[in-house]
Amino acid sequence: MEYVIGIDIGTQSTKALMVDTSGAIVAQHLERLIPIRPGRSGPHNGPDVWRDAVTECIAACAAKVREKDRYLIAAVRQCGVDAEGARI
Repeated sequence: MEYVIGIDIGTQSTKALMVDTSGAIVAQHLERLIPIRPGRSGPHNGPDVWRDAVTECIAACAAKVREKDRYLIAAVRQCGVDAEGARI
């Protein structure tokens, strides 16, 4: 079975949603973020906080899928990034 995972990194949380190829939701996870660094447009977090939150979201979704179907996540095929008003 193949799955697709979408991840949204915001200022207050990182959210992940995993679906199968038919579009059915198979797992989701939310990791709350505590903004630690004030910025010109509001509080922000650093890249290490984002990385940790994304890692936790992926691990949580993968664990939920393994509980249900005993599948392993073998590879990431594609990755897209969109940063609204920020440089990456």
